[in-house]
Amino acid sequence: MDVWKAVAGRGAVLLGALLVGCGAASAPGAAPPASPSPSPSQSPRGEVVAVLPLAASGAVCKDGRAVPGRVVVGRPEAGPVDGCPEPVVFRAFLAFSWSAVPRGAAVVAAEVVAPRRQTGIPYAVRGQRLLAEAVQWASTRGGLDPEDFDEPALPGPGPVVLAEGDGEGLQVDVLALVRAFVERELGTVSFRLRFSLEPAPPGTLANSDELLAPVVLRVTYSP
Repeated sequence: MDVWKAVAGRGAVLLGALLVGCGAASAPGAAPPASPSPSPSQSPRGEVVAVLPLAASGAVCKDGRAVPGRVVVGRPEAGPVDGCPEPVVFRAFLAFSWSAVPRGAAVVAAEVVAPRRQTGIPYAVRGQRLLAEAVQWASTRGGLDPEDFDEPALPGPGPVVLAEGDGEGLQVDVLALVRAFVERELGTVSFRLRFSLEPAPPGTLANSDELLAPVVLRVTYSP
């Protein structure tokens, strides 16, 4: 609980030029460091690979508050969590600027790549999965807020399974989700991460999956 109190005490900071008017405190050790502009590289087949840094991120607890900067799903701590009613359930949010990919380029691959860690044993629950959905949280209402917990996903692509078990890294194809933004010519690609089973079963303590810095979206396209 001290970690969450520390978040509230650090004051508001800007999430970046991408989100207008979205400022908040970052969770200690959770916000990604400043990232350089993406530097595209050429593949042997003439395709271009661009690594898009994380532009904004955060987590939202059900019926509670937003915690920008921390990409955590589930229940990150045992015991009460300030500002989040029981049962405590967090969903995480990622946003990437699409400005490094030329308009009209044919996107052939897109992967979310990040280190990760688990608290407790969330995948001991049978059928538990970490899912990603295409959600426009970064371009609606000026930034991340509790309403994004239940924001409708973009029509078309269903959830993508990011993980079905423990692990220290993530490298998952999210092309189906990215296409939902490209087809609409949106300048920001943003996802919501959640567990397939919410909340954790009664009697469980901390059960969460968290993405750590650096979180990137690796895009391959044909100019």
